[in-house]
Amino acid sequence: MKPYFSYFFKEMFKRVGRHHLTAFSAQMAYFFVLSIFPFLIFLFAILSRLEVAYSLMSSPNLDFIPQAALSIVQEYIKNNLATNSGSVLSVSILAALWSASKAVGALQRALNSAFEVGGRKSPLVAIGLSLAFTLGLSLSVVVMLILPSLSNRVIDALRVYIPIPEAFVTLFMYIRWILVIAVPFLVLSQMYQHLPNLKLKFLETLPGTVFSYFGWIGLSFLFSFFIQNFSNISIVYGSLAAVVVLMIWFYFTGMILMLGGEVISITKAYRKREA
Repeated sequence: MKPYFSYFFKEMFKRVGRHHLTAFSAQMAYFFVLSIFPFLIFLFAILSRLEVAYSLMSSPNLDFIPQAALSIVQEYIKNNLATNSGSVLSVSILAALWSASKAVGALQRALNSAFEVGGRKSPLVAIGLSLAFTLGLSLSVVVMLILPSLSNRVIDALRVYIPIPEAFVTLFMYIRWILVIAVPFLVLSQMYQHLPNLKLKFLETLPGTVFSYFGWIGLSFLFSFFIQNFSNISIVYGSLAAVVVLMIWFYFTGMILMLGGEVISITKAYRKREA
C-alpha cells in the first residue's frame, strides 16, 4: 500500500500544474455561476406549483453551502419565485442548459488532459454528452435537496394530480436515502466513464467517483465552516462578498471533479505499471 500512496501523491503534485487544473476550474466556476440563476428560476417556478419552494429554501439539506453564497441564492429565489411566464421559463432553462453544458465541456477537456488522450469526440457526440450530463447533474441537485426533507409534501402535492398507493409511499420513504446517495454517485461515475475520449470500465471509475462524491461534501462543509467562522471576506469585497464566495465554492467544486479524474488516471497507471 505504501508504494501506491507514495506514487499517488508524487503524481498528483506534478499533474495539477501540468494539466492546468486551476485554469479548467476557473472556467467551470464561471459557467456554473452563469447557469445557476436561470436554473433556479426554472426549478422554483415548477416547485412553486407543488407548494414546496419556500420550504426548500430553508431546508437543512442546504447547510453544507456557505451561508454567504446561500443568502444570495435565497434572496434571488424570493424575488423571482412568482415568475410563471412561459417565455421567461423557456429562456431560463435554455440559458441554464447552455451555461452548464459549457462547464461540462470544460470538465470533458480536463478529463482528456488527465488521461493524456488526444483527439476529440465528434461535435454532435460532444454536445449530446454535455447536455446529457448537464441534465444528470441537475437531477442530482434536485434529488439531494428535495428527497430528504420534502418527500411528504411532494407526494401530497402529486396526489392532487395522480393516485399514489400508500404501499408505494411507505416503500419510497425507506429507499429515498438510497436514492439521495445513489443518483449523484451514478451520474458522477457515468461522467468519468463516458466524457473522456477513451473507454473506461465502471469499476475503473470507482476510486475517482468515491473521491469526488465524498470529497465535495467534505470540502463544502469545511469551506462553509471556514467562511462563517474565520473569514473576513466582506471587509475586502463588501457587497460583492456573497458573489465571490459563490464563485470560490464553484471553483473548488470544479477542482474536486477534475481531481477525481486524476485519481482514476493515476490508479489506472499504477496498476498497469505493477502488472
